[in-house]
This record gives sequence, C-alpha cells and structure tokens, in this order.
Amino acid sequence: QGPPRAGSTTLANMLANGSKKRGYFVVRASPESSRPLSSVTAMVCQVLGLTPEERFTRLDAALEKRNVPAPLREATLAVAGVRAWTSPPSPGQAAHVLRALVRNAAGDNPVVVIFHALPQMDMASFETFVAMAARPASRELVVGFSSPSDRDDLLKDLQQVSLPALELADVSRLAAGALRGT
Repeated sequence: QGPPRAGSTTLANMLANGSKKRGYFVVRASPESSRPLSSVTAMVCQVLGLTPEERFTRLDAALEKRNVPAPLREATLAVAGVRAWTSPPSPGQAAHVLRALVRNAAGDNPVVVIFHALPQMDMASFETFVAMAARPASRELVVGFSSPSDRDDLLKDLQQVSLPALELADVSRLAAGALRGT
C-alpha cells in the first residue's frame, strides 16, 4: 500500500513483465466498471483470450474448448455475468473459478495474479482479491496494489508492504524480490 501516484502502476507492469520473462503465467486486472466482479471477469476473459465484451457470445465455447468441467463452466458463466444464479457468486466462489481457470491455462508454471488499483475496483472483485490473498495457493503469488481508502480495514489481516513514492531503481528491486519468493 502506498500513496496515490507512488509508482504502483510501474511496479505492477514490471512485476508482470519480469514474471513473464521467468516463465510464470500472469493474469492482471485494473478496475473495469462498477458491475460486480468486472475485474475478475476481465481476468477470466484474459485467461481465455477473449475481451470482456466477447463473453456473451464466446465464453461458453472457449470454456468447452479447454475441457472445463460443466460445474466450473456454469460457475464461470455466473461470475462473468453471462448466466444468472439465484444469488450472486460469493467472493470465495469467484476466487475458486479464477484459480481453477488460471491453473488450467498455466499448467505446471507458477502463477502471478495482479489486482491493480484495489480501492477503485467494484466491491465483489475487491473481496475476491481478499479471499485469494487470505488463502494463498501453492505456486501462486497474489498481489494487490492499493492506496489509502475507506477499504483499508478489509485489508488489515493480509500481508502488506508499505510503498513510499518510488524511484525506478526501487521498483526494480521490489519486483525482483517478489518474484524470488514464488
């Protein structure tokens, strides 16, 4: 967590690029819209090579092509807002969907999941980040970038690193250190 305009976008980009160079599977999202789970939907679509706008016409076929089991396929369609459930998917359900799809796409590669600009994300995507970060999976690094906000109390139980305004050398050092830990 750091002050606004402190270099988190640069750090997120460097973390993503450095991870990819090391053979990690990277998925990332920034705030998309106020629609519940819009940032998670963007990551689901990213994993499947779709744009969020294509989810209504191509998501089901993309899931079937990847041999995603029917229950996970239905849950993914609900998380993406393509199919309605009687109640919206919980943060835990959305986290499970995202992890399962990322693991399917990543194979044996380690995974880096980046949530950028947490305070501006829709609340359901924010809560999905919290669910994932609170219960890390093997060979997975979940990183969220945040500036001070009214949501800080929801992050208090998560491991945090305070970021002052950063110079490029600081960003490089922090990104390299984060990648060594996965």
